Amino acid sequence: GDFRAYFEQFGAVSDAIVMVDRSTGRSRGFGFVTFAMDESALACMRAKRHEIHGKYVDCKSAEPGPNEGGGGGGGGGGG
Repeated sequence: GDFRAYFEQFGAVSDAIVMVDRSTGRSRGFGFVTFAMDESALACMRAKRHEIHGKYVDCKSAEPGPNEGGGGGGGGGGG
């Protein structure tokens, strides 16, 4: 979708998902993008402003939780 397509300008995207509220079906206002290359994630985070459908989003590096393994990726908030 548009979410994935937007982030592909920074490099190959292996996964992109917008988090949705199960009860309402509406966006929860954030999502996750996994880039194929770390350099793409860094380029995304260096960009000053990201605007998708008129909403500004922040890109941050996702940190694995205590029960998760490592892996490269970045998150995009907004929605």
